[in-house]
Amino acid sequence: TATAPILAVDYNGLVNGWNAKVAELTGLPVGEAMGMSLVQDLVFEESVERVEKMLHNALRGEEEKNVEMMLKTFGPQKEKEAVILVVNACSSRDFTDNIVGVCFVGQDVTSQKVVMDKFIRIQGDYRSIVQSPNPLIPPIFASDEYACCSEWNAAMEKLTGWSHDEVIGKMLVGEIFGGCCRLKGQDAVTKFTIVLHSAIDGQEIEKFPFAFFDKQGKYVEALLTA
Repeated sequence: TATAPILAVDYNGLVNGWNAKVAELTGLPVGEAMGMSLVQDLVFEESVERVEKMLHNALRGEEEKNVEMMLKTFGPQKEKEAVILVVNACSSRDFTDNIVGVCFVGQDVTSQKVVMDKFIRIQGDYRSIVQSPNPLIPPIFASDEYACCSEWNAAMEKLTGWSHDEVIGKMLVGEIFGGCCRLKGQDAVTKFTIVLHSAIDGQEIEKFPFAFFDKQGKYVEALLTA
């Protein structure tokens, strides 16, 4: 039995092949899938244009690879919003070499796609928060994996007196905190370094007491959460 989801349609785009794997993923039994229109009955609206184009090309002998296809779910799989396949289209030919349909061999990428979409959405939410001038947004700065400053929002500019452009790309320890924003002695530098690298390694930090001197030399006390 094939572990890859495989489906096929005739020249009119009606299903004439539906293997056990695609039946399992979609919840639609083989017997029910047969004769259904791939484009009208089984594919999500977002995929219709892509699938129609792929079908049209394959029926002319132009086989496309790695095309995303979103299939509807049925019965026991209904709680899943969609099954997302990346498919290769193969033209099906009869014994006289005429194209009589199209076969699609797929790879199920539903879980990866869901995670990726969620990540992109979180990134979008995160960016809109960081870049918001709303006074209710707290001071936020961010580090890349090398402990260089990758974000510095409007509230952070106001708190420190240092602008976004003055600090982006600089080392958070030494150049920014311990440089632009002076810290009280080496002990403060060491503690901040430990907290920063712990956060980069994935540890969450709650309300770490953090103090520095702003651009005007005023002593600022804050609580750091990472």
